Amino acid sequence: MTLSTHTRALRAATLFLGALACVRADTKPPAVAVVLWHGMGDTCCGGMLDVKARIETNVKGAYVHSVQLGSTVAEDERAGFFGFVDAQLEAVCSTLSADENLAGGFHAVGFSQGGLLLRGLVQRCPSLRVHTLVTMGSPHGGVTEVPGCPASGDKALCTQMRRLLDAGAYSKWIRGAVVQAQYFRDAYNLHTYLQNSQFLADINNERDAKNMTYAKQISSLKKLVLFRFSNDTTVVPRDSAWFSFQDGDNLMPLRSTALYQMDWLGLYHLDRAGSVIMDEAPGVHMQFTLDWFEAKVIIPWLATPSAMDDALLLGPAQTQAATAYA
Repeated sequence: MTLSTHTRALRAATLFLGALACVRADTKPPAVAVVLWHGMGDTCCGGMLDVKARIETNVKGAYVHSVQLGSTVAEDERAGFFGFVDAQLEAVCSTLSADENLAGGFHAVGFSQGGLLLRGLVQRCPSLRVHTLVTMGSPHGGVTEVPGCPASGDKALCTQMRRLLDAGAYSKWIRGAVVQAQYFRDAYNLHTYLQNSQFLADINNERDAKNMTYAKQISSLKKLVLFRFSNDTTVVPRDSAWFSFQDGDNLMPLRSTALYQMDWLGLYHLDRAGSVIMDEAPGVHMQFTLDWFEAKVIIPWLATPSAMDDALLLGPAQTQAATAYA
């Protein structure tokens, strides 16, 4: 090889490596990525746009993805009332797993029903790396009453949902088609609930056969932040937001339940690591201001880097807890 040929080869290699470096730089995940999942009656592109803008204002360079089900906003709103939740989680798992901006891990905020679905996504979609999960008034322990309609949104959809649940939340057709029926928990007939709940009883690991992947996934979180609305009458009981549930006339707080004490979901280990935060949001269901959200959610929980190696994010106690379920 002559010198000139050798020089040309070196230049070509340098250009190639430079181009490759540019590609890698362009595809490097953002330092902070956040996934939002709206609640019943809202959409990816309704109230979530204001939340997205406030996050981006406070966290420079943040990438914010708002979950949308269906190809249109109208389909997304309808999917908040009608659809098979298991299929919805599969679709969102596929979408988020393919998003290169989330490849380095992300924080997630779920609003009301959206928080329950995000928690189910953490458990069922191990390809995702969720570091901090914040849920706002989410029915983790289920609801004992038909959820009230939100102040905004399509009232006809909500009214139809309520009529169907009143007709029988555990009927085969309704529990496979109405989203709210899939986290309904009859406090006075838990045997029927366990027999017929294909979603909530599963993601709460209440069946005899336990799915230890669920515990591994939850225990891998850096933080689980659970907000309860102090005057919530939409989610009944309101303490469902803290994983409490109604057993007959008795409210069972999280730490007194078998779910916690037997560690069916990894919550015991996560709590022992100081990573379960139970906090209060003032007022009625989902009626918070953006200033409150900035002070109580964005700054403390979303402003830290999410695109980081898990070993740097997890402390020794959490790493040990996650390893225990491997």
